[in-house]
Amino acid sequence: MKGGPAPPHGRRLQESRARWQQAKATQGYGRFPVPPDWTVQITPQTFGLAPNQEQTVDVSIEPKDPGFTGAKTFNVHVFPAQEGEPRQLVGGGTLSAAKRLRKLPWHSKTTLNAFSTA
Repeated sequence: MKGGPAPPHGRRLQESRARWQQAKATQGYGRFPVPPDWTVQITPQTFGLAPNQEQTVDVSIEPKDPGFTGAKTFNVHVFPAQEGEPRQLVGGGTLSAAKRLRKLPWHSKTTLNAFSTA
């Protein structure tokens, strides 16, 4: 076996759980709110899906300061909105907004596809 024997099952499981806890602590939902000096446009903001139906959602994020240069990464989350039901994360994506030079336009738009299997 390459690299020596595999660690015992218990140790591997413990390592996996530790990595998962670290990921949730550093990348979890709510850890990266949109700063107040940025604008977000999501179109459409709400929609209904029948089983096996798909919906395209356009997301655009830009800074309010037109002189800003650099890059910022945002997580976009998708939640079903059913009356009387608790909100539950069902998907999403990551959007990187970047402008390297002041003369170039912003590249901060992405398209997400929502899909229903229920």
